[in-house]
Amino acid sequence: MAKKVTLDTLDIEEASVSLREEGEPELVKEAEEKPPVRWYAAIGFRVLCATVVLLSAIGVSAYWWIGQGKKDTPAPVVKKTIPASWSDRGNFLYVTDFLVPLRTEKGHQKVAVFDLAFELNAGGQSSFNENKVRIRSSIYQTVQQKTNDTMLGPGSMNALKNEIVAEIEKYLGKDSIRKIYFTKYMVL
Repeated sequence: MAKKVTLDTLDIEEASVSLREEGEPELVKEAEEKPPVRWYAAIGFRVLCATVVLLSAIGVSAYWWIGQGKKDTPAPVVKKTIPASWSDRGNFLYVTDFLVPLRTEKGHQKVAVFDLAFELNAGGQSSFNENKVRIRSSIYQTVQQKTNDTMLGPGSMNALKNEIVAEIEKYLGKDSIRKIYFTKYMVL
């Protein structure tokens, strides 16, 4: 068994030091005049904050839990049909998803977004499909040379259609295109 050992302690009595000196009686008075700290107010504030955090956590958890029961139902699939007036009129071929950067005067960036539909004369569909890459490239180059102002100006769509027809007829032959339609035309 272990023996307990007594520790030697040094008993020193300190002489009480007077904080009051003759030149500093005002400092002691200021320390005495401070209002007492209201501990109950600080505790009440802490309890209030803890309660708000706890209730917020419960609310968020409940919202998340209830939201799990509601599943988004997919939208019904709608089949789009081409109107009879389009299909009866002739051979239509579509060239879509053009995004062409435009030149601007002040260094701003603009983009032309458009889709085209071509109404072809009889027999032009096969040559159109054979040259589709060249046709896309020539349309892209034609529009890329334009500035923002010419794309948004009056009559710009008609002028652009005429230029595109002139470029494409190099590959398809003269009078192979009846009309060009913009199915989407935006400058962003």
